[in-house]
Amino acid sequence: MLITTWTSASLQVRIFRKMDVEKKGFLILSDFERVFTVETAKRAFQSFSITRSSKISRVEMRQALRLFFRERDNLTRSLNNFDNLARVVKTLINFVFWVIMSLVVLLVMRFAVQELLLTFATLLVSVSFALGTSIRNLVESLIFLLVNKPYDVGDRVQIGDPTTDPMKQRVVSISLLSTTFKSIHGKLMIMPNHLLSALPITNLKV
Repeated sequence: MLITTWTSASLQVRIFRKMDVEKKGFLILSDFERVFTVETAKRAFQSFSITRSSKISRVEMRQALRLFFRERDNLTRSLNNFDNLARVVKTLINFVFWVIMSLVVLLVMRFAVQELLLTFATLLVSVSFALGTSIRNLVESLIFLLVNKPYDVGDRVQIGDPTTDPMKQRVVSISLLSTTFKSIHGKLMIMPNHLLSALPITNLKV
């Protein structure tokens, strides 16, 4: 956070030094048009104008830059989280693929596959009984994150029924089995994704 604040303040000083040639202490649309094309200048001005006024102060630009850096950091964390999820899914797919390929090779080489299949089926049933709940939770978490995808890192969300007393949290990190939230009081809360999939979630990000 300190690095983001220092970087945004430093960048704001350099931008003002470059664009505020008349030393007004604020920027207007014509300042941007000296540097960019008309259309690009308009989009850039709107991006920095948080209050949507005709002038951009130093403080307003610093706040806008801080938001840009925060969104960049949130996007980086989101991509890292979903890269990890993608690796897990890829590993599961590879495992299933090599099991099928091994059975095909054994069939081609005329091995007694029936006994092997029977042993494998018995083992699979045993594992299903032992890890049935964990496997179901894993599948529900994958569907929740990859199909529903109700939020990203950095989003403000409302968890629970809006008509009662919902929790308003900010998403800090997303893992395969759980999501970490931070309350307005600074408290961290880790919730399993399979439980979140059964709760109403409202993304408050504008």
